[in-house]
Amino acid sequence: MSDISGSRTAGAALRAAREEKGMSLAALSEKTGIALQDLGYCEADNYARLPADLYVRNFLERCAFALGIPPEHLLDVYHPPAALMRPVAGGTAARLLNRELTVTPRIMFGAMFLFMGAAIGLYFWYQVSMLVGPPTLVVTNPPRDIMTQDAFVTIAGRTKPESHVFVNDTEVTVGATGAFRDIVALLDGMNIIEVRSVSKFGEEIEVTRRIIKN
Repeated sequence: MSDISGSRTAGAALRAAREEKGMSLAALSEKTGIALQDLGYCEADNYARLPADLYVRNFLERCAFALGIPPEHLLDVYHPPAALMRPVAGGTAARLLNRELTVTPRIMFGAMFLFMGAAIGLYFWYQVSMLVGPPTLVVTNPPRDIMTQDAFVTIAGRTKPESHVFVNDTEVTVGATGAFRDIVALLDGMNIIEVRSVSKFGEEIEVTRRIIKN
């Protein structure tokens, strides 16, 4: 530790400590999360290229902990220029954030796996909800409540192909595409037609049409 304690600047002390530990600048960057370029500026005592004094001190402390030395060995010989002793402005904070968010292959692979995991989870959630949720049911004819003089009305629509459709509790055939069709006799006055689709899991949905026969 003699080379470190005899150093006159924080940059020289940092370099001496790192070399004594046999650690490369890149390895120190990965261990501390500080950008490689900023570490180079620290070792060169080129503080004009770094953010405000508060952040430089934080860099030195993180380096000291990563190298297993007391932070005072670096901070006691840290002599920032007067220009660096400035308050942290929004632009400086943003510049520091951009530097510290260095994208490494490890971060890229981690983000990729997280994205893939989220996509797979969303896909399975969608599939399960489609299976166990209530089926879709669209009655296309008649499209709304109507008045008619006809003795019969055609009930038509579509649902999930694997669902069972009932028109006034009478099951009708569902085609391979989910289409269904039935003819219902009408009585004089108000006729209530209940169309119900039931999934294979027992979930159901119902649509009602009110038809008045004059």
